[in-house]
Amino acid sequence: MHSFREKWSQLNLAHKKILVAVSTGCDSMVLLDMLQKLPEKERPQINVAYVDHCLRAQSKRETKFIKQYCDKRNLPLFCYTWTTDMHPMTGVEAKAREMRYTFFAKIMQREDIMYLLTAHHGDDQAETFLMKLIRGGELEQLIGIRMCRPFETKWKLIRPLLGISKEQLRIYAKQHNVLYYEDETNSSDAFQRNRLRHHFVPMLKDENKEVLQHIQSYSEQLNDMALATQYLVQNELGNLRIQGTKDYSLNKWRNVPIYLQKLILKELIRNKEVTLNYRQIHECVKLLANNSKPQGRIQLASELFLVKRYQIFKLEMIPQKTKVSKVEYKLDVDKWITLSDGSKIGLFKSETFKATEKDDILELNQLPQTKLLIRHRMAGDRLLTSIGKQKVKKVLIDAKIPTEQRNEYWVVADALQNIYWIINLKKSNLSHASVNAKIQYIVVHRS
Repeated sequence: MHSFREKWSQLNLAHKKILVAVSTGCDSMVLLDMLQKLPEKERPQINVAYVDHCLRAQSKRETKFIKQYCDKRNLPLFCYTWTTDMHPMTGVEAKAREMRYTFFAKIMQREDIMYLLTAHHGDDQAETFLMKLIRGGELEQLIGIRMCRPFETKWKLIRPLLGISKEQLRIYAKQHNVLYYEDETNSSDAFQRNRLRHHFVPMLKDENKEVLQHIQSYSEQLNDMALATQYLVQNELGNLRIQGTKDYSLNKWRNVPIYLQKLILKELIRNKEVTLNYRQIHECVKLLANNSKPQGRIQLASELFLVKRYQIFKLEMIPQKTKVSKVEYKLDVDKWITLSDGSKIGLFKSETFKATEKDDILELNQLPQTKLLIRHRMAGDRLLTSIGKQKVKKVLIDAKIPTEQRNEYWVVADALQNIYWIINLKKSNLSHASVNAKIQYIVVHRS
């Protein structure tokens, strides 16, 4: 068949070891016959893989047939029997496919074979295209069955019959006396693929005899477009990336057209094995465009978030947290308290304690009438200042502290919830009763 020979010459597989997946059906037996009839200078080293699924009464006859076929032609044959006790209660078709490809991979690893050939043809491509069109989803899914694609990262999966119709394969089988078995389940309309095969694809062929070639052409064009788009998006991601970090520039992002922003977001999470739906994409674009909301995050998966922080955005894994501890410690004179981050804090008389250069100190001319505490920041906290009380939340926002870190800040407070010190950030300016007041006590934070 001319179209097969033309495609085969482009694959450059002459004399190379290949594994041909054979089911004893018309398609795979024709492929096997075509490969054997290639001129010697073009012929590969043929190995055959066959799986008995134990799903049909005739499977034993098919197994015997393929063994005799390969033995007569000196073709190495690798068989596997998927016994009934291995069959799942549901999803048999998907599990069977997974089992087959696992079996093929084991053979290729053991026999040092780099290429796996299957007998998918033009009608298979049309059926797959229509099934995905009906199901809906991402545009690139309409690419359908690729002629060549990576298999298990280190091997190649090749479909040399794509573009050839089922009818052409049956004609070939008849002309060359190729024996094969017909799968009786193919005649049932219980499966969507069979309904498309029996009713819709023939109607399309009646409308245009070249419809299979057109679908294959669309698939190839979509594949080229998807690769070109990915190249463009990867370059754009590189331009947005802040060098030396995992962060992306929000200022540069605002200059990117919205249609490209959507593609970039999808590409950003491609390696996270997460698929964004249209609602999530819309929410992400909206958050990053909202100038009145400098911080925010959108959950994309269980612990994966798109995080926006002022002038940057990034993907971040944020483990689900337990509630912030409400533990508080009373500051007693001359005693250190070790905090959860490993730092220490203590209350001391100023005249007896010798601070180091690394110590951070809050000076007090006197102790509050109530006890002095160290605890985590809480909602409603206010810092004492000379002009009144300032919301601790506002201090954290002004300092551009990420939202999820704000409740982790330690504060020095009294029992009346007056805040004297946001550790590592800001102190009250009411430490002294007056300019000349003597400093009696110091709170020391030591990292």
